[in-house]
Amino acid sequence: TVQYSIAKNKGKDDYTVMFVKDGITTYTNIDIDGNETRHMIQGLEAGEEYVLKETKTPNGYATFKT
Repeated sequence: TVQYSIAKNKGKDDYTVMFVKDGITTYTNIDIDGNETRHMIQGLEAGEEYVLKETKTPNGYATFKT
C-alpha cells in the first residue's frame, strides 16, 4: 500500500507531494507538469552545519558551485 497527498504551496507555483511506502515518508515539490521544482533535504540534525555540493547534473545543465 502506498499513501500520498498533494498540496498547493502557498505563494508558490508548485505543489508538495508526500508519499508513504513501507513506513518511509518522502516529500518532493513539483510543478503542474510533474517536474521537480525544489529539492527537499531530510534527516539533518538541528544546530549542525552542512555543505550542499552537487556532484552530478543532467546533460545540458551546469553544476552548481558549493
